[in-house]
Formats: sequence, structure tokens, C-alpha cells
Amino acid sequence: PIVSRPWLRGAKAHAKLAVADRRTLVVSSADLTRSGVASTIEVGLLVRGGTTPVRVAEHITELQSRRVLAPLWKGRNR
Repeated sequence: PIVSRPWLRGAKAHAKLAVADRRTLVVSSADLTRSGVASTIEVGLLVRGGTTPVRVAEHITELQSRRVLAPLWKGRNR
């Protein structure tokens, strides 16, 4: 949230990751859109199994509970 970082008003999160069922993790520089994946050259990492997907999911949950990571908009997307 912007109120938590007044010195970085223009900053944006650029990390892209997805965790599925706490078993599969994707970390990538690609925007997770059709054009971002199909029409740019990017690099990514796919992790299946192990503790890393679980730990990343738990980290995201913790950031959300502390309100460090929050949705930009509530309800419908813009």
C-alpha cells in the first residue's frame, strides 16, 4: 500500500509469480498475459514439488496478513 511507502510513491511491484496448489511455482520475468508470454523473450523458472512452492505460498499469505501485500482495487478489476 502507498501509505506504507510514502518515499516510493511511484514504485510498482514487478515480480511475477504463481503458485498452484502449493505444489507448483512459476517465477518469471514475463508478464502473465497472452501477449507477455507469446510475443516477448523472457526467462522463467518452474518448480514442481519440494518445499519451495509451499514456502512461497506461506510467504505471500504472511505478507497479505500483515497488509504489506494488498490488492490495488477491491471488487471488480478496472
